[in-house]
Amino acid sequence: MDAEAKLKDLREIFGKKSVLFAEDIAELIGADHATVKKIESGYGIPLPLKKVGNRYGVAIYDVADWLSSPDAPKKPKSSKKAIAPLGKPKRSRPSLGRTLLAMRTQMDFLGAVYAHLEAIDMRASTKVADKDK
Repeated sequence: MDAEAKLKDLREIFGKKSVLFAEDIAELIGADHATVKKIESGYGIPLPLKKVGNRYGVAIYDVADWLSSPDAPKKPKSSKKAIAPLGKPKRSRPSLGRTLLAMRTQMDFLGAVYAHLEAIDMRASTKVADKDK
């Protein structure tokens, strides 16, 4: 495939971008995280890097030329690696048992206070009613 066709394909994928960054190139060649780090440091691709802001990128035209050349990387077969279980977290969340126990104790205490206040109110209202008779 010639460079113009590759450039057209890249424009379809990346739109109006003129500079591709490491993660874009890794997506193109089907690379993993380690390859992205190599690309970011300037290793792994034979293309001139351009500094854009605080990142390095490659011109989309250079990428199109590189991908159309015979030394372009072949996209690896899509092999899904089994995702290893993460295991237990290093730092577990504290138990809510003590907090719940404290809240129940407070609710019981407030319930007892309200019951006592109602009893006092009932006594006061019966005394007022007895005086009215």
